[in-house]
Amino acid sequence: MNRSPSVFLVCMASALFSLILDAAPVVDLDGDGFSDIWEVAFDAQNLVPQGDEDGDGSTNLQECENGTDPFDADSLFTFEGIEPEENGIAFNQAIQQGTTFSTEFPDTRL
Repeated sequence: MNRSPSVFLVCMASALFSLILDAAPVVDLDGDGFSDIWEVAFDAQNLVPQGDEDGDGSTNLQECENGTDPFDADSLFTFEGIEPEENGIAFNQAIQQGTTFSTEFPDTRL
């Protein structure tokens, strides 16, 4: 399914907005549990949170939380494991090309 350039602009604006506000609450004016920005970006109004429109095994709510396309089974986030490295650990995950995720953790020492 081809997306219009406006979807790209909405996604970019959403990313910039989240960087500026850093951990701002999700805007959900219609109270359905989905980010309104995500709904507009993927034309995903009127979805059921526990549904799986693309059959990829992720619920629509998980798709929203991960910023993936609920109508594209190739748009996914899959955690594949953790591996030790010389200076820390590596998180292995399968994501759609061009998508990035951040891992946050407290700065504490065990």
